[in-house]
Amino acid sequence: MEEIYPYSKDSHEHEFAHLFYNVPGLGLGFDAANIAATHIFDKLGCGASGTTHEPTVKYDALGTGGGPWQPGEWIPIGQPRKQVVATAPNVKVSDMTAEQLAELKAAIAAVETAKAAGTISHSDENEVT
Repeated sequence: MEEIYPYSKDSHEHEFAHLFYNVPGLGLGFDAANIAATHIFDKLGCGASGTTHEPTVKYDALGTGGGPWQPGEWIPIGQPRKQVVATAPNVKVSDMTAEQLAELKAAIAAVETAKAAGTISHSDENEVT
């Protein structure tokens, strides 16, 4: 590591925080670099060769598709992700408005994502499957 960052480090910084200094396009400051290092190395278990460990957190998209513009949070690894329940209106598809069709497509996409993430709820008899 000394070859990568041979400069002095603050005693309050994470041992790998310097890896996030001046990353092109990010511009993380001291606090953000420490938060990123703690999250990636300590919570997710990533590290230099021979220093990895099991992660302690996992991502929960909170019922969304998991995009960075959508709500989500990192939760303890043993905590279950939010279950997704997607329902469809009881109408003829040919009678649906463009907005209703878009909502139906989004519900179907949510079910596909939830099934892939193992977060689909099977408790609602009206759910889209």
